[in-house]
Amino acid sequence: LYGSTAMGGVVNVITRRPSYKSLTSISLKGGFLEDAPKAFKYYDSRRYQSEAELSYSGSAGEVSYLFNVSRKHSDGHAQNTAYEFYDVFSKIMLGLKYNRNVEITVGGGYAENDYPHSWLNGAEPLRVKDEYTDDRQVKRQFNADVHYWAVPNSNVKYSSRFYYYLNAARSYFNEDDPNYEIPFNEPFGTKTVIDGQKFGNISQLDWFVNEKHYLIAGIDTQVDHVESSPDTVLYGNRQINNIAGFMQYEYTPHPKLISTLGIRYDHNHLVRGKTLSQLSPKISFVYRPTEDMSIRLLMAQAFRAPTIAERFFQREIGGGTLFEPNPDLDAEKMQYSLEIGTRWQFSRAADLDVALFRYQYDDMIYWVDIKEEKGVTYPFFQVRNLFKALMQGVEITLNAHWNRHWRGSFNYTYLDAKDQSPNRVDDILAYRAKHSMHLNSDFRYQSLTLNVNGRYRSAIDEVFLYPSSKPDAFWVMNSKLLYKLNPTVQFSVSLNNILDTEYEELARYRMPGRNWIFGAEFTF
Repeated sequence: LYGSTAMGGVVNVITRRPSYKSLTSISLKGGFLEDAPKAFKYYDSRRYQSEAELSYSGSAGEVSYLFNVSRKHSDGHAQNTAYEFYDVFSKIMLGLKYNRNVEITVGGGYAENDYPHSWLNGAEPLRVKDEYTDDRQVKRQFNADVHYWAVPNSNVKYSSRFYYYLNAARSYFNEDDPNYEIPFNEPFGTKTVIDGQKFGNISQLDWFVNEKHYLIAGIDTQVDHVESSPDTVLYGNRQINNIAGFMQYEYTPHPKLISTLGIRYDHNHLVRGKTLSQLSPKISFVYRPTEDMSIRLLMAQAFRAPTIAERFFQREIGGGTLFEPNPDLDAEKMQYSLEIGTRWQFSRAADLDVALFRYQYDDMIYWVDIKEEKGVTYPFFQVRNLFKALMQGVEITLNAHWNRHWRGSFNYTYLDAKDQSPNRVDDILAYRAKHSMHLNSDFRYQSLTLNVNGRYRSAIDEVFLYPSSKPDAFWVMNSKLLYKLNPTVQFSVSLNNILDTEYEELARYRMPGRNWIFGAEFTF
């Protein structure tokens, strides 16, 4: 159900669960990045990457458990892209009496990485400015989640999930140039601190009245608290409280027709600041004229409150861009969303899904260049609300398979994104690609599995920063060959960016070139 914390009501959860028999898995991977073209190369030795993961799960009576530890390392494909991550994850599931269950998840991580900066220039896309080369970040994170659910009878299910996330980030700048021998360096010992906490609860009741009527109701509460310094760069100390209630009614008047009516109310409050709220309805229909075809219609409204960063951010150190805070920023509203689609199983081996969509936004949250307004010559932005924006297009997905040996999919999306605000400079919305495609193919024969996948994105017509460096269109292909020696041992070879495509997802941030990863996995 659509809510303020994410457009479309998206909730991220870790879905991996323990096995009910004792199982240990060890995964080891290592590889290298192929050398960059000589004109771009900034290093003397080869760049390596590695991964290691240990997982153990099992059960004892009504208790099942999963423990996982992992490490990832990369020397980086460009200056200031090296990283080292450590992660710990555990989950315990308790089966209580009378169809009641508790799931407890606890995890954490530690990371050290270079601070990412935009490239030096187009002729040297793998380098950054000299004053940036010693910048780095240290991050720590912790999460805990308790999920309780019960099925007292065949008609009712209720659940409640409490969660807590802690993210602590420290960024360090100019640690080795106290005499400012490098021009334009940051003040010696500059440091930024961000401590973010997010906690809340989602409780839900499902009531299956009968074959025609199905009800869902619940509440969603969340507190987002951030302490950061210095407040001349970051957001200071801020907190946002959000509480929401939602209901959904599913009615099946005929075996071939399902209708759904939903509504959600959000109340979002910035402590010592603005309060935002909205009632967001949705209605949908799914009609199945035959066993092989379904037709769907969805109409809805949505609501997204601005984040703390969008309201109070003041300086983007990665590129040196300045921002003016906007505590009066309004929520982004999807005035209406409309989707019409059909899914057709036109043979036993293939199905096609086609959807037309149209989203009309009011007050879309957007970066606005205010340098002329402020009478300055350098880039100066403020996050503001556009009056109106429109996104419409079509999405096509084709899935096919041939006996047990081959399975493939193809997805294409056309997006027409327009700024419809009065007094606009042009009609283009930044960072929206008109055309995007995804291809995936899996071929299996005996103990071998070969996966090949690809992604295409058309050129970006408008960006907020670096208008002279808008990302071009690109096509990226990846592959992975898996050999299963026996039920407990398998080996793999991955080749990423097969064509060694030179491309950027964001302006002036070159992505990795061709790279190899070799792996072995043992399960016992």
